[in-house]
Amino acid sequence: MRPLQLLKLIGNKLLEDKLVLNGQNDVVCIPTFMPIIPYLFFFFFHDSFIVPFLPLLSHRPLTPQPFPPSKTSVNDEGLILILLRCVNLTWLKLRGCREITEVGMAAVGKNCKALKKLSCASCLFSIKGINAVVSRCQGLEELFVKRLRGAHNGEEVVGSGTTSVTSVCLKEIVNDQSFSPLMIGSKRLRSLKVIGCLGDWDDTLEKIGNLHAALVDVHLENIQVSDVGLVGLSKCLSLDTLHIVTIAECSNVGLNLVAENCRMLRKLHVDGWRTNRIGDDDLISIAKQCINLQEMRRHPLS
Repeated sequence: MRPLQLLKLIGNKLLEDKLVLNGQNDVVCIPTFMPIIPYLFFFFFHDSFIVPFLPLLSHRPLTPQPFPPSKTSVNDEGLILILLRCVNLTWLKLRGCREITEVGMAAVGKNCKALKKLSCASCLFSIKGINAVVSRCQGLEELFVKRLRGAHNGEEVVGSGTTSVTSVCLKEIVNDQSFSPLMIGSKRLRSLKVIGCLGDWDDTLEKIGNLHAALVDVHLENIQVSDVGLVGLSKCLSLDTLHIVTIAECSNVGLNLVAENCRMLRKLHVDGWRTNRIGDDDLISIAKQCINLQEMRRHPLS
């Protein structure tokens, strides 16, 4: 595709208040797109560009790729050039951006002060990259992190002192405990989802329960948590939705305590992972205590 045609195509996308760069799509060729980024924004908008949502996606190729893989992802240089114009960005989504490092994420924190949503999946930067955004974007409300490949160093922590985050979702993170200070310190936290992460979550959930009575939505799946963690959640009196999926160490003791204290509970999903620690009688007892319960789902339990 000729640069002029590419300029016109992307310009039309910009006019829709949404710019999507797909590293594996033939329409937007990253090596061709990179040199014209400054001219692109200047051509259509002489001042800072108002675009609220910026997804940078690099899909998995359908055919086997040589090793090392070909460079089709947006890198730090391209990200910085875009951010210099998109200073009013409120939602940044990164998926499969293997060439974006901590340098690029630091630029996000420096230039996007209005950022409210950050989503990162299958990227190679470390916890330090996430913290560079969370610590500088004081208005950040939603954080989604999945398969952060560089999250292996346990020294860095995320969000110590941050209080604006209302929703945290972690999926398949190795060093997931690095996010504990963020969740414990966020006084406005209302939604917490932890799926397929390593580490013991009892201590974190206990501290969250002591500090976050306004927590309303909790989804725990395939992680290490016991009744100690559920006791912590039982202190969240505004709890509305609770998902406990493929967690073997939770029993009717912790679940009954949640039902006894969290009278606002409306949705309960339970999967005991083929254990006998939660039975039908326990669920019936919970249903009797939660008078506002509208939906209860369970994996077949004995």
